[in-house]
Amino acid sequence: MRSKLWIALAILLLSLPVLAVEYDPKLQKAMLHFKEGFKAFNRAEYPKALENYKNALDQKPNATQIWYEIGRTYYKLGLMDHAILSWKRFLELSGDIPKELGRKIKTLFAQEYRRESIMPSVYKYLDTITGTKWDMGRFYSPTSITIDDKENIYLVDAGAPAIIKFSTTGDFLARFGKNELKRPMGIALDKEGNIYVSDFGEDSVKKFDPMGKMVLKIGRRGNGDGEFIGPEGITLDGHGNIYVVDTGNTRIQKFDKDGNFLMKFGKTGHYAGCFAHPVDVLLDENGDIWVTDAANGHLQRFDPSGNFLAEFKPPAEGVELRGMIEEKGRAIFVSDAKGMIFRFEYGLNQWQ
Repeated sequence: MRSKLWIALAILLLSLPVLAVEYDPKLQKAMLHFKEGFKAFNRAEYPKALENYKNALDQKPNATQIWYEIGRTYYKLGLMDHAILSWKRFLELSGDIPKELGRKIKTLFAQEYRRESIMPSVYKYLDTITGTKWDMGRFYSPTSITIDDKENIYLVDAGAPAIIKFSTTGDFLARFGKNELKRPMGIALDKEGNIYVSDFGEDSVKKFDPMGKMVLKIGRRGNGDGEFIGPEGITLDGHGNIYVVDTGNTRIQKFDKDGNFLMKFGKTGHYAGCFAHPVDVLLDENGDIWVTDAANGHLQRFDPSGNFLAEFKPPAEGVELRGMIEEKGRAIFVSDAKGMIFRFEYGLNQWQ
């Protein structure tokens, strides 16, 4: 790590205009800010890194390496348009750079242009699955939904507590959890087909095997580690770790696949990194954690360790953001309690 830092600083020095022999206070300040920014970037503290890099640019606005590092930081924050502008400035200033690096950056420009040009502008209604066609498939107050690798649909019903499974065409397949659930809110599946449900009414998370048998219960009412007050959204990562929106305690909790508490993050408030009424949680393909907040009306992004990265507000007033699903590596669809669906392309920081 130390060697990488000094290599970067050496590149910075080589990037700066030829200096006089005398002491240059602006260069010294730029180096200090760059060093702090580089350390913060390696700790995945991207907002802090960006602040330091910008302070370095205030001292030396034509330092090519700083422009490159700012681009990397914007990229990590999901602000692709800012990253591209920073890297374009880097290319303008750098002159002779390794061909491979220039090719990668220019390829990224082209990819983002194509992605923007093919962004869908119209979404067409396809079908409705009604809960009154079959007795066993009837539902009253659906709260969450997920789909398995065969496109079967799993729905949790808080009104008549149960998990209901339908085929991709809406045919009723199974109903279970009636005696184990009180007021289910969120649902998620793991790779083995096990079903995880957050039970708002019993302040816990419950795991069912693919046959519908409850095999694990996590948590109880309270505000300690591993305890909940009205949990809502739930999701899993590729290792089977469980992320739960602990709504009443305004935080996110993480557990391993056996239900052991691993970490928590978040606190009550209306500022960046805080929650007022968190509802749903999602992990993108980079492992970053996204959380909707109905009361604050925004979407927040955290790194895998729970450090705040950025917040995003949709282009509408009075929204109550709730459920989410990802279009892998590209965008997040977010539902609004007032009857709208937003599409947020996080690479370009654009709402639709």
